[in-house]
Amino acid sequence: MRDHRPQTTGDILEETGLNNIQQRAIALSQLNKAVKQHVNGAEHCRVSNYRQGY
Repeated sequence: MRDHRPQTTGDILEETGLNNIQQRAIALSQLNKAVKQHVNGAEHCRVSNYRQGY
């Protein structure tokens, strides 16, 4: 039988994996901001991905 009780936003995010996506988006935004502050010509660039350890 299906459970029709209301769910918290946190529960939905955890169940769907959106929390991981949100955390990665936040990390990319912070990295992009740091690059723009420290790299000449960074206004023409955008961080779109990163790998742990690289």
